[in-house]
Amino acid sequence: MKIGFRVDANHDIGFGHIKRCLVLANQIRGIGDVVFFSKYKEAIDIIESEQFKVIEITDELVNFKNSKIDKLFIDLKWKIDESYINSIKDLGIKTILYDNDGLGIKVADVVILPIVYENKELFNLVEGELFYGFEYAIIDKKFFGERQKVKKKTILITMGGSDINDMTGKIVDMLKLLKEDFICNIVIGPGFKNQNFIIDDERFVVMKNVNNMAELMLKSDLGIILYGVTAYEAVAARLPTIMISDSHNLIEMKKFCKVMGITDLGLSIDLDHKKLNKNVLQLFNNKNLNLTKYLNNNKIIKAINGV
Repeated sequence: MKIGFRVDANHDIGFGHIKRCLVLANQIRGIGDVVFFSKYKEAIDIIESEQFKVIEITDELVNFKNSKIDKLFIDLKWKIDESYINSIKDLGIKTILYDNDGLGIKVADVVILPIVYENKELFNLVEGELFYGFEYAIIDKKFFGERQKVKKKTILITMGGSDINDMTGKIVDMLKLLKEDFICNIVIGPGFKNQNFIIDDERFVVMKNVNNMAELMLKSDLGIILYGVTAYEAVAARLPTIMISDSHNLIEMKKFCKVMGITDLGLSIDLDHKKLNKNVLQLFNNKNLNLTKYLNNNKIIKAINGV
């Protein structure tokens, strides 16, 4: 069996999609051959660093056909339509559409929806196999490790790979108003415009090129996180979390937070220091988040194998 992954990543798209595809590909590696297809240099460099074959897309259908893949796992940020899926199926390739609410879900062989979509009528469109629920989120097993005790209260801030609204700096300014003694690890993503944070407060530590996010989460007391792939990782790590959203996924985030018992502070642009700092102080003493029952990569692998 030869499985292809169609995924992209760059500073505008973000890096969550490629991160979770690599997690899944590493688990599938022993089951069959794996090849990636991507358009952007940033994505290709990341994939090659994980020792996977990657084909730079020139003509998608020609690339798919020439690679002789049996199945294609599609994880793209934009909505996938029916014609795209049908053109791939016409090549005799089975299609697995992941975390996408475009009309392509109607004709894909397998549809996997790990999040709560507002429009439940989407489900009625699916003609193939449908797998739905938080248990189909893709999580690296490292996040399920033992939580670590640290001497000083520790906060983790991560606003994704690019932080297009520059929320990291704003959150730091809000937290600086707190008088409590803590350590705050600030993760700077590869797509941040401001790569040179200078903070005149020894409580804050700026971290670049982070490859140990699981370790950081497991030794933190609290996370302040932009909703996305990292939200599922925080749940797996049992990390008490304050979640904020950019505008495009607010409804999705609110449903996620309600189910998972996570503090939801709404849109990033509406965040104010009183609301944030009040919740930080409350959550410093909350260690009850333990919802890893929702997360199990094995279910996704079974869905892929079954098609």
